Order: sequence, then structure tokens, then C-alpha cells
Amino acid sequence: FADGDRALAPRASNGFLVASIDEEDTQATLSPAGVGNLEYPSSGYVAIGGKEICAFTRSGDTLTLTRSVTVPGTTFQTEVQAHDAGSRVQLCLVYQAEDPADIIADLLENYAGVPSEYIPIDDWRTETATYLQTLYTTLIPEPTAVRKLVSEIIQQAALAMWWDEAERLVRLQVVRPIPTTADVFDERTIVEGSIKTKEQPESRVSDVLTYFAQRNPLRPVDESDNYRSAILTADVEAIDEYNGRANKIIHSRWIPFGARSVAERLNNLILQRFRDPPRRINFDVWRHGPSNVLRGGGYQIGWTANQDSMGNKVLAPVQVTRLDPGHEFYGVEAQEMLFKALDPHDVLNRVIVVDSAILNFN
Repeated sequence: FADGDRALAPRASNGFLVASIDEEDTQATLSPAGVGNLEYPSSGYVAIGGKEICAFTRSGDTLTLTRSVTVPGTTFQTEVQAHDAGSRVQLCLVYQAEDPADIIADLLENYAGVPSEYIPIDDWRTETATYLQTLYTTLIPEPTAVRKLVSEIIQQAALAMWWDEAERLVRLQVVRPIPTTADVFDERTIVEGSIKTKEQPESRVSDVLTYFAQRNPLRPVDESDNYRSAILTADVEAIDEYNGRANKIIHSRWIPFGARSVAERLNNLILQRFRDPPRRINFDVWRHGPSNVLRGGGYQIGWTANQDSMGNKVLAPVQVTRLDPGHEFYGVEAQEMLFKALDPHDVLNRVIVVDSAILNFN
């Protein structure tokens, strides 16, 4: 549903300027006739010719423009310039201080056509309110694949998302350590000889560099000089331990100016999760055995070969990422959920860091 060949957000607008406008004009007329009522709301933001973002109010096909506009909660601003007749007028999609549960639900339902009955939004909001309590802001000026936008939110808010076939629901979870009290799978419940592990050294991360506070949303997201702020977090011990760095760079359109603490939390979570590369673990469990296994579920798994440095048998925390039902057993694929330490991020006390000179910042 969300793939780029099926779903774009915002949807492409058909309106264009019927006449040229210069830097002083505050009104513009859309063509073809009637497109205003068909495709444009009474107010919002538009990108004209892919060069300038303006706020607008609309009456019929006539737009009253606010030039050199800054979207509240952001530092977005584009240069005022003249536009030729025929310049396209693309309606922008704006999220201002939104819960990621609501952002993803809006993208999937209203732009990808996912039926609302598949999205348990109350469960999603409870999850984010309990374990995240962070809001995100952005302006999307051009039609963009919904899959790309949702994937960005999943990464930058540290979420997991999957399809629950049994309940016919899309599940959403804030990534966090697997509790030691989780159900255990071991030789008593795992089909003999079915455990296979795969090392994933390419997933290791020692340094995370997150760019945030995007300047101009009309420029490509991955241009580093298009961001006002950045934060680098490194694990020096891991660099020494693994004899080298493993860098990860994130360009976040979703983390606005002032949200340094949000970017710092993201860096810390990625380091805690991938400082040591997690293993992929495959095993089978009897379909009608004593323990039930669910896709997306968190468990502890133990087997004889899984030992600590002293040779003691230990449990590995895992999250199930694939579940293949067979006639006699389930084929399970899981990712090891390693966390160096629990994220100390305070979800109740907010800190806004104004880390550079700025005027009229809301």
C-alpha cells in the first residue's frame, strides 16, 4: 500500500499560475478554472515552481500569499522570487508538533489507502504516550513515497511496526529492551536442531551523526549543509574494542530547531541498540507446543551453545521479525535485542536548546 508507485504524500497538485507574479505580489490566480475548490483547502502552504514556499488563504481560484514565511515551530524559510506564468503550485503537507502515531496513521490511511480498521490508533497512542512522549514537525513540499516518510519516522522515533496476521492489524511499538521476565524459549520448547545463528557485523554502529533543523525543505533531504544543527555521539570504548569506527549518518527533516535533546536521544538509542552487532536467530517451535510465539513479540531464548565468557549458559533477548506457519511447527526468525544500557531520556521534563542566534522563533 505504501510503496512509491502506489502512494505519494502530498498528492500531486494540478494547479499552476495563470499569470506571472513578481517579488512584491501577494495574490496569485490558479488555473485551470475551478481547481482551487477541487484541490486546495481554504488555507495552508504551497510550493510555487519548486522554488518558494508561501502561506496562503484561498477564495475560489485566488490565493492570498504570505511571502518569506516561516512555518511555526521550524526555521524553514525560502527566498522570495518572481515566478513565470505556468509555474506549478504544489500543496504542501505540514505536520506541526504531531505524535508519530498520528503521523503514520494519517500517511497510511489518507495517502496510502490502508483501511482504518487495520490501524488500532488508540493502542498506538497509548504506546507512544507511555514510552516516547515526543512530537515531530516537518513540511513536505513535493510528492514523496509514503513508504519513505513512514520509514524515516520509524527510524528517527525508534519504532517497530509490523502486520499482525492473526488479528488483521498493523502493530506499532516503541523500541526498548526485552524484559528479563519475558517468556523463555529453550531446548524444552524449541524443535531439536533447528537453531541457526548468523552474525551481522555490518549492523554495528560506533558513531551516530544526526543533522536536524532543516533550512529549506525544497532541497534534497540528504544535503548536510541544508541543516542548521547537528549532533555527533560516539562510543569510544566500542571503537577501541572493535578496532575501528562504524559510522551512521541521519538527515532528519522531522526533528526541528531547538530539539537537540530529541536528536541526542535518537543517537543514544542507536548506539545502545547497535554498539554490539545483533545476531539473527532462526529456530522452530511446535505449533501446538506449551509456549505461544507472536510476530513482534519479545522473548528470551537459550540454547547450550549460547554462553558467556565463563562458559555459563545465558539467555539472549530477541524480537520476532518473521513467523512462517507450517503444518507441525512455526519457523521463527528473530533479531537479538542488545541494549548496552537503558536510555535515560526523560520523557516528562522537556529541554529546548536554542543553539544558535535566531529571531522570532516560536
